[in-house]
Amino acid sequence: MCYLNDIFEKAGHDISMDLSSPESSHMRLQFLRNADGSIRWIWPAHLKEPLFLKFYNIAGHRAKLFATIVRLIFLLGLQRLFFKTIKVSIQEDKKSIRPFSMHSDWALFMGTPGPNRKSIFYIHRKFNPVFLKVACTKEAKLLIENEHRAILELREKGILSFEFPKVIGRSNDMIQLGDVSEGGRRNPEFGEIHLNALKSFSDKTSGRSALHDLKIWNDAKTALHNLNKKDDSRIPKGMLLKLNTLMNSMDKSMSIVTSMSHGDFTPWNMYEKNGKLHVYDWEYTRKASPLGYDAFHFIMQHGILVNRKSWKEIYNEIREKLDAGIFSDLPANPEENTNLYLKLYLIINSIIYLDIYSRQKSWHVQIAWLLNTWNEALSDFCSASFSHRSLLVTDLFDFLVHRDYATLKFPDSSPGKLSISSDVDMCVKKSDAGKIIGFLKESGLVKRVQLEKRSFMATLQLTCIDGSLLNVDLIWKIKRKAMVIMDISAIIRNRRINKFGVKMADPTDESRYIALFYLLNKAPVPPKYSLGKEGLANSSHPLDQLLYESFDHPKEKREEVIKWLNRMEENRSIGKWKNRLYYLFDTLRTRWSRRGMMVTFSGVDGAGKSTVIENVKNILEKKYRRQVVVIRHRPSVLPILSAWTKGKEVAEKEAANTLPHQGKNTHLLSSLLRFGYYYADYLFGQFVVYVKYVLSGHIVLYDRYYFDFINDSRRSNLKLPGNIIKTGYALLLKPNLNFFLYAEAELISERKQELDKDTIRRLTKKYLDLFNRFNGDAGVRRYIPLENILLEETVERILNQILRSAA
Repeated sequence: MCYLNDIFEKAGHDISMDLSSPESSHMRLQFLRNADGSIRWIWPAHLKEPLFLKFYNIAGHRAKLFATIVRLIFLLGLQRLFFKTIKVSIQEDKKSIRPFSMHSDWALFMGTPGPNRKSIFYIHRKFNPVFLKVACTKEAKLLIENEHRAILELREKGILSFEFPKVIGRSNDMIQLGDVSEGGRRNPEFGEIHLNALKSFSDKTSGRSALHDLKIWNDAKTALHNLNKKDDSRIPKGMLLKLNTLMNSMDKSMSIVTSMSHGDFTPWNMYEKNGKLHVYDWEYTRKASPLGYDAFHFIMQHGILVNRKSWKEIYNEIREKLDAGIFSDLPANPEENTNLYLKLYLIINSIIYLDIYSRQKSWHVQIAWLLNTWNEALSDFCSASFSHRSLLVTDLFDFLVHRDYATLKFPDSSPGKLSISSDVDMCVKKSDAGKIIGFLKESGLVKRVQLEKRSFMATLQLTCIDGSLLNVDLIWKIKRKAMVIMDISAIIRNRRINKFGVKMADPTDESRYIALFYLLNKAPVPPKYSLGKEGLANSSHPLDQLLYESFDHPKEKREEVIKWLNRMEENRSIGKWKNRLYYLFDTLRTRWSRRGMMVTFSGVDGAGKSTVIENVKNILEKKYRRQVVVIRHRPSVLPILSAWTKGKEVAEKEAANTLPHQGKNTHLLSSLLRFGYYYADYLFGQFVVYVKYVLSGHIVLYDRYYFDFINDSRRSNLKLPGNIIKTGYALLLKPNLNFFLYAEAELISERKQELDKDTIRRLTKKYLDLFNRFNGDAGVRRYIPLENILLEETVERILNQILRSAA
């Protein structure tokens, strides 16, 4: 690292903090620090204007405000009040030649930390101000040499697209360059002047190369190989996976158009003057880079670092500004050209900077901004190789690389290989939860987000562009109803990192969580978590001993565990009442947050209702995390009729063993009384079902409904005209969706041999006619006949309807 005296020594000045020398050799310097306390800019205290602003990119409101305040301070001569001052001793050999005098007007930028660090002096002169770059590392020295060669080559080629600095002096560690910014202004938005300059530059330096012969590609390939071997936990593992996938997928023999590139073509490396761009910092110049490299770099860097745009917004800007510009003359359509060269840029640029950052000790926040956006862009180009869900999970864990969290019940494998039936549950800091939610909402892989917030957690259901689903639980307090059951800060503190970079809860913490979850919910621990018992066996924690014993004696140990939990600080005194209040608010919020609905399934026996309902229920519960209730035929607020004489248990057993259509009732009065009883159950029971389930967000699935009375009253041992029964439907709450499942009579007979084929055809026609009539005046209600031949297709169509209605 270059220290202050090293930098000045290379520039020909000997400075020291030793003030024992004569007063005449002393000099006051002022400086501003970075956020980490290191010196950023330094200048002589006699300076009358803030020359160090030459190093500052004044773009955006905050930057403009800062620059205005600094200029005002200098204008009023208040520097001593706002800037730190140090006194140094200067020893100068008057015979030696040096680039500038310490008593002249100058400012020093100490440089950006990292392997390529350079310190830069700006020396103000009336007619020929200059910049003096001083290399602090071997890598920086190579960059200075590269800039010198690049400027010479630009002059040799007669490049007129830009104005670029003159080389005034060159030595081993330094280069002195003319100032091309004088009288110019910043132009931060990519426009015609940039496009025309780059096209002209490209025309002068263009060529063609097979990808495998391109030096910048091969350098990136070598750097990626080295990154793969490094064990740097700061580098997102998913990002490396995507870079390897994309690099391997490219046709290495393809011929691509190349041109010379600036390498860091950004608004802060140029000024506009008299309709021409004045561009400096040519250190990263390449003789041959894929076409459009500089244009992509400008839009990407400015979009990320200045405008804080999402990848979606940046991509749209690239397409808008470059499709008909740089790539319009190439074969194939502009979109294909833009995407091909953009992919090459993303691969190469991401690897180059990851390599630089991996050799940098500390990372500033802007690195995280860049990596997150590049990573999302890479996901866009990887969608042919991975499912959107897999990419989203990978991106989520890459986003969390520099944050504290601990997963729960997460497999010890690569995030991208997470089973489609598994969710992501993680303990996080509450302050990070909002940032994670924002990241997931902004992801270009996500089409729809359903967010449910409670006082202790947030649940997200993410629907990807390709239709795949991902559920994410962000937990900042582990609770069961109104009781805190674990210390989440301890879980995060104890977490371990697996070889895929996932921060996982310690096995003992995870075993404790699993045991508490199932014990307090009075549910058996699933076999896949049975090893959790072993995780508690060797723990000396008193709660763990109770939980270990609860695997074999859940009822006996449950109350002991609850008593132990109630002694926790957060469950006592004020904490107890706060938890209860939060639980009340959470219950009320959850009850009204999700839209409940009623869905009915009708059809003759053998149409496949029960199988379809079972599949729909399982998917809604496991995949979409919806609460589902299945009701058989009627609300059943009133018991089976025979229960009044035989008792509920005997009556239900007989009903289960009795085949449909076997009732022998033929009397009108008996049928009217029986129907009146059933109708009363529907009339009053519908409100019970609506209040108890629909209002609290449940999806109620009816296996057969009132329509059976209308079309097939014999099934319920009734002998009444359908039109009379149909009249009663007017007073019932109308279900949101009604499905009538049917098939050819021959197929139904193969499934169930309870009805003859003529009866099946007759009943099917009655149902179809009824549903068609209801559809005529249904409003928002839907009566949908579905031919049930292929189960998966039927279930998918039903789910699509339910999810659309529930959205």
